[in-house]
Amino acid sequence: MSSTDNHKDKRQPPPFALAPAPATLHVGRSSAQRGDVTRNFTEPETKMSPTPASLSVAILNDTVCFRIEGRANFSSSMGFKDLVFDMIEKGHHTYLADLSNCLNMDSTFLGVMAKVGLRLQEEKSASFKLLNPSERVEDLMDNLGVLDLFQVIQGDELEKECMDAVPSGDPAPSKTDISKNCLEAHEILMAIHPDNVAKFKDVAKFFAEDIKKMED
Repeated sequence: MSSTDNHKDKRQPPPFALAPAPATLHVGRSSAQRGDVTRNFTEPETKMSPTPASLSVAILNDTVCFRIEGRANFSSSMGFKDLVFDMIEKGHHTYLADLSNCLNMDSTFLGVMAKVGLRLQEEKSASFKLLNPSERVEDLMDNLGVLDLFQVIQGDELEKECMDAVPSGDPAPSKTDISKNCLEAHEILMAIHPDNVAKFKDVAKFFAEDIKKMED
């Protein structure tokens, strides 16, 4: 983003010291231990509230930093994905997402997170850290096999004044593009963890059929 690049050298380093979270945060837990935190995904997400999360970005100490606030859902996932992959193409390898004020993630956003994590595994010395995820968000990621692609850390949240707001898509994505994004996200979730197939096969089928109808 041009506005981010223009401000890269003017910002001060983030006023916090990030401490790695205890190793136990990365140990997979049984369903009984973590509870049934996965939403019933039989209802296609595009029928739910499309209110997107608030996204902002800055480059601090050569780290691409994001703030994700509110409910991270399908309507904000495309902008987030495009932004991250644009940064990867520009040669950035170190990422941090401040989830201090992220209330929830739906399965499409989680699938996009998985795509990002898998893509960064292909890059030498690349990393993506999650700052202060709530117990619910962390459990959702763990439940679907996404958490292992990231490193969870604790620390002071990023100062909003240091960040550039990410505008919503302009022009807005088409319904076909939204459905394709949702389908891809759920296919990725099913590919990374066998237990996700039963959870998302009907949702994936819905989006595949929806896309076919729109393209016929």
